[in-house]
Amino acid sequence: MISRVCVVSLVSIAACFSPDTGAVGTDTEAGTGSTGLSATTQDPTATSATMPTTGGVTTDPTADTTDASTSETNPTVGPADSTGDEASTGEDESTDGTTGTPTECDNGVAEPGELCLGEVELFEPVNPTEKIATADMDNNGNLDLITSEGDDSEAAFHFGTGMGGFGGTAGDAFGPETTDVAIGFFNSDAFPDVVFGLASANNNVGVMLGDGAGTFALPLDTSGSIAAATAVAVGDMNGNGFDDIVAVGSTAPSGGPEGRIMTFFAAGSGSGVFGAPVSTAHPDGVYYDVVLGDFNGNSVLDAAFVFSGGANTTIRVCNGNNTGSFPNAACETLDGGNSPRALAVGDFDGDGNDDLAVSQSTANEILIHRGLGNGTFAAVDVIVTTETSWGLAAGDLDNDGIDDLVATHPAPATASIILGNSDGTFEINATLSMDAAGYVPQDVVLGDFNEDGALDVALGCGGFVGGDPAIGVFNSAI
Repeated sequence: MISRVCVVSLVSIAACFSPDTGAVGTDTEAGTGSTGLSATTQDPTATSATMPTTGGVTTDPTADTTDASTSETNPTVGPADSTGDEASTGEDESTDGTTGTPTECDNGVAEPGELCLGEVELFEPVNPTEKIATADMDNNGNLDLITSEGDDSEAAFHFGTGMGGFGGTAGDAFGPETTDVAIGFFNSDAFPDVVFGLASANNNVGVMLGDGAGTFALPLDTSGSIAAATAVAVGDMNGNGFDDIVAVGSTAPSGGPEGRIMTFFAAGSGSGVFGAPVSTAHPDGVYYDVVLGDFNGNSVLDAAFVFSGGANTTIRVCNGNNTGSFPNAACETLDGGNSPRALAVGDFDGDGNDDLAVSQSTANEILIHRGLGNGTFAAVDVIVTTETSWGLAAGDLDNDGIDDLVATHPAPATASIILGNSDGTFEINATLSMDAAGYVPQDVVLGDFNEDGALDVALGCGGFVGGDPAIGVFNSAI
């Protein structure tokens, strides 16, 4: 597929680029209180930020070589080429390579194969952002941003304007460090609620029930004295219509001596109350991330998590059974690469099955495990990137019906947009720049922040990887 990528500034000048037309493949291997937050206002320097750079995709020099051990041809996705940009200062119209229909940035229509993103707008919270999520917390129709701020054991809510910006903030301080954040519907009021992972063995997760007005009751700390929660995910694990919480962690926040998957079930009464978790023991180590998906096609949510313990650094995919228990016998081990950090679930090849993407924190790679819909996965695909990656988010950024990826790179302060094709290949189509060395993008979330019908990108900066507090938003300009 040939995608037309249009990166449009906030002024009337558009710069549009076409990736190379050569086939691009993948390298396949076997195998609520006050927090002291000030009002969040747009950084006045945002309009002078550098436009994100976009380039064509070039093939890695090692592509199209034969693996002696498998006698298979293994082409590789190469890094984006930043030298082949074709700038345009007038109205741009291109042709989508799949449909042959015209695509045009800034015409108000989200067309297949079109990716139009503006320059970065910076919003400066008081504290660094460790993880970031999005939902309409004040019921005004605009998406808001919710962040966990591990350095200060706080959570913050940044309220969206509906035009791609974010205004004042509210928040609450937890006793333990906040490690992660996710959105769910835990009670019967139909307003989104928030859960935070807490790095304390006595308080595993902190739940804040939303009232639809952007205010929150004091957090309900669900305790069980089992394990600190280093990552959380949300889904209806027992089919009762209320979201539940799946957390991973260990009996010590730094990892070991015993790993746990914990499922906190929301009360069927719709009260938003949680009891002690169902807990399953897993190997010793550090647990970095957890996601939910239906990997075996039985309409019951499964869990996948990143586990690192000594020489064993893997991805574990565990079948769900409606009980909240994830025994080791129901888990499959997947190749985690050198240093897996974050996971994302999406359908990256359009076959209707959930796939897994895995970032690498010490290697210039992203791994793709394509689900076969029966609980097993195809041989791992390797996307070669220009930098190591931390955060990952999946969604259809170019409106072609295939999920794409955004990966954050802490050094330099950038993120990559990686477009998925229906044949299972990928194109590294754009680099989003924070335009400041002091910002370290750690996490990423996608949402339609300016309400134009296309996905936008928000990067949370700081957290345990260091750097200045910032949220960088790249709004679409379709």
